Amino acid sequence: MTTIQLLLVALASSCMWCCYAISAKVDLDSPFDTTTSLETFFDSNAKGPGLYKFRNYFAVYEHHLQRFRGTDVHVLEIGIYSGGSMKMWRSYFGPTANITGVDLAPSTKVYERNPKYGSPNQILIGSQGNMSFLTEVMRLLPRIDVVLDDGSHFFPHQVTTLDALYEHLAPGGVFLCEDVHATKEFAKHVFEHYVDSADGVIGAYGKHRSRQSFSTIQRTTAEVSFYASQVVLEKRGTKRPFTFNSERRGTEWNPHIDMADSVGRRQSTRSDG
Repeated sequence: MTTIQLLLVALASSCMWCCYAISAKVDLDSPFDTTTSLETFFDSNAKGPGLYKFRNYFAVYEHHLQRFRGTDVHVLEIGIYSGGSMKMWRSYFGPTANITGVDLAPSTKVYERNPKYGSPNQILIGSQGNMSFLTEVMRLLPRIDVVLDDGSHFFPHQVTTLDALYEHLAPGGVFLCEDVHATKEFAKHVFEHYVDSADGVIGAYGKHRSRQSFSTIQRTTAEVSFYASQVVLEKRGTKRPFTFNSERRGTEWNPHIDMADSVGRRQSTRSDG
């Protein structure tokens, strides 16, 4: 091949890689980097009912809750403080949303159906740590699609609320607990009981191998997410029943390698040496 031919081949190769690099440019923006309508609402709330949020929460809300906008979603927020969040959720979910607030303070009852606070459908007064009260909440709210726990931030109360309301949560629903930095034990509880235990989402593999029946958590939980000071659990919908089957497609396969056995042999070789 002549020198000119070699140069032409090199030039063509360079152009090809240049075109590939241009076409393969990755958009590094994350959904969590964008400004949401909730954040815009928060920044415009210069007057009126108080609203207190960590700024990183808004993208998490958007990620998990945007599919409920403009629907008849049934929302339960625990801990409504000065009422600004009631107004924010009404603005976000829309006029057909059914929004219920829970608080210990009897003074928050005035928010109920009050346009100044976004006209929440009802305000219930009671403690989230009281199982009798939570049972009454579930009786009054036979359908709950979204639970927002911004209440006492007290670990026993958070656990009582999650364990009581999660099974009651509608298919496809979202349970979001925030300000978990106040008690890191809650995030630990969720991981140990809803993720890592034999009945947690990861434990489904063990149940599959041993042919045991799956737990309620495994059959109904689609996702468990941990964020800065927030924990979110999403339930599965009803369109696709839960299955955990390992399946194969194709006809050409490499020899199977048992990784556990392979690691064991390597460790044995090292110790023998």
